Amino acid sequence: MIKKTAIFLLITVVCALGSEGWRLNVIFNNDRHGGIEPAPATFMNPETPPPLGKLPSEAAVVADRRAQSAERGEGFLYLDQGDIYQGAPVGSLTKGEAIVEAYNLLLPDIVTIGNHEFDNGLDNLLGLVEASNFTWLSANTIDLSTGEPLKGVKPYIIKDFTLPDGSTLRVGIIGITTIDTKYMSFPENTAGIEILDEVETANLYADSLKTHYGADFVIASCHMGLPFDARAAYTQLNETSAQFDEGHYGGIDMVEMAGRLKNVDVAFGGHIHIGYSTPWEDPRTHVLVFQNYAQGTGFGGVSFVFDVGSKVFLGYEPIATDNCLATLFSEEFWPNPEMLALVDSLAGESEKGLAEVVGSATAFLPRGDAAQNRVGHITCDAMIEATGADISTTNMGGVRAEIAAGDITKKAVFEVMPFDNKLVVVPVTGKEVVEIVERMAGKYSGALVGGMKVLFDPRSKRVVELSIGGARVDSSAVYNFATTDYVYYSYGIPQFEAVAVDRVKFTGLLARDAIERWIAAHSPVEPGVDDRWKNID
Repeated sequence: MIKKTAIFLLITVVCALGSEGWRLNVIFNNDRHGGIEPAPATFMNPETPPPLGKLPSEAAVVADRRAQSAERGEGFLYLDQGDIYQGAPVGSLTKGEAIVEAYNLLLPDIVTIGNHEFDNGLDNLLGLVEASNFTWLSANTIDLSTGEPLKGVKPYIIKDFTLPDGSTLRVGIIGITTIDTKYMSFPENTAGIEILDEVETANLYADSLKTHYGADFVIASCHMGLPFDARAAYTQLNETSAQFDEGHYGGIDMVEMAGRLKNVDVAFGGHIHIGYSTPWEDPRTHVLVFQNYAQGTGFGGVSFVFDVGSKVFLGYEPIATDNCLATLFSEEFWPNPEMLALVDSLAGESEKGLAEVVGSATAFLPRGDAAQNRVGHITCDAMIEATGADISTTNMGGVRAEIAAGDITKKAVFEVMPFDNKLVVVPVTGKEVVEIVERMAGKYSGALVGGMKVLFDPRSKRVVELSIGGARVDSSAVYNFATTDYVYYSYGIPQFEAVAVDRVKFTGLLARDAIERWIAAHSPVEPGVDDRWKNID
């Protein structure tokens, strides 16, 4: 296959060809996290949010594009890069069953296993796989009891498409799951699996698909993400001649992945909730990486164009409203009636009792960075109030939603904290407090904290000043530090691990219940934030 050139040349070639090339149309998504219900887009406008159709609208897009592709003699694929259910009540409370039922109507060609697919354990995931009328992929997730891929999960699939001249274009799709999954889940949830190196596995299967199975075009569907600034990531990666962003656990992102892939033509990412309206192209390998935002608020769409005679991949054409991405405004993408009825039924059944009002907010309560994340601050304050601890912290990614102005329901709190994480209190020294805060802040240049004020240098990733209870932290004093059992078990914080288990207080209190109690006690909740976190400019 002739290797493709830079993106601007690709676009020029595709536009010049017009209708002469054959098209493989792909709709893609990632990190739905149970976001199937129509909902207001408060992230766009908190006061007058436009309505989003979510999965019912996306189902209409998929059905239309699938039918159009068949009529025109073009190919069609729907690819999902994983984390399909954990997050919204309809997903979390049914442990994924409701989302699989909806997907059985949507019928994606593949879903790649994401780290959150293990949130209810391996047996639950295998049950979801068995209930699915679609294919799950993960080439690098291995069942330790068999040494093979998980039961019912395939490492790859092959799709054959008939071209206008009667020949066949063979497409191979490989599923890759982030190696960080082992560290981002509770240990018991992934005890029976091993996750192999992402790059080595992808390259092994890509070589086999092209060499032994005659694939003309290979796609990597990865539950691994493009970072918030791919260009900066690439620059730093090459300046250091090392991994750009090891993240918290040591896994790689899609910038590094794309630069190391062989025999892979294009890739689709997820895991990091940032969308790219135009794909990232690695300057050396020329692998294109596509990625959507999260929560089912939109979809991605792209046509891959091939020369019919030679089967050479010529480039891509965007087929969404914002280049390769589109927001699922319900007035623009009218919902599919059958999917809408199913989603309404699934949500209504799973969300009984969640309409109860627990408090109110005078205005929209945002998330954001460590300084501006009002919902994160509430979460940390609630942890202290519920446990009597001196200070607290939680992970940025654990706070999943904003809170709208007006009545706050149990459902709204659930969307903030959909995980059944419980509160833990660990006694640590002041010196260790500083070290823990620096570790928590490293990835995001900030951490969600309570009971303390922090002045932080994002360049050195070091705490400059830290006070607790209005006094400078005493390095030798002992402070009771509240966090979630997820952070305690999964973040690998050595200062927590060094404390004897019999000194750790496992409260059994759900973080979600603590947030509910705090909101009830402090309503109406104001939107303003305090000065608990400041970064040096």
